[in-house]
Amino acid sequence: MLVKKLTTTVFMLAILLVACGRGTTPDAMGIDMTLEASQMAVGDTNLIVTLMDVDGNPINDAQLAVKGDMSHAGMEPSLAEANGGVDGVYTIPFEWTMGGTWFVTVEATLSDGSVVSQRFSDFEIMTMDDSMDHGDDSGEMNHDEMDMDHGDDMDHGDMEMEDGS
Repeated sequence: MLVKKLTTTVFMLAILLVACGRGTTPDAMGIDMTLEASQMAVGDTNLIVTLMDVDGNPINDAQLAVKGDMSHAGMEPSLAEANGGVDGVYTIPFEWTMGGTWFVTVEATLSDGSVVSQRFSDFEIMTMDDSMDHGDDSGEMNHDEMDMDHGDDMDHGDMEMEDGS
């Protein structure tokens, strides 16, 4: 009987710890959370998080923790924080450290101590190579398709060299 009570107590404690350690989704608390990035290329950007309550009123006094992860394992996450919004808008300096697919988790701790979190996925971050058009899929420039006329009628002018002494 004692083993059964102990097992039940440990099980209930485990459930309580898991429940306390997790934030709830914004919808569950009547909060609307949106996320935008000012730049979708490798390097520094600003993440723009908007927090509103169920009535559309801005939430300005939250503390935000942001974690950006690549879609594949093995990469260090990008972390950022922000305090205090203006009209519910929080601007958070952030760095996309490499190109590829990212997901971003925003955790907002509200003034009453409650925590909401939301995961935003499928941020496609470009590298410089992704944004350059090379003319084909090989990554090499196709010089045959370039319209450059180097005809024989180029006038190179007369070149004179002077002795500087």
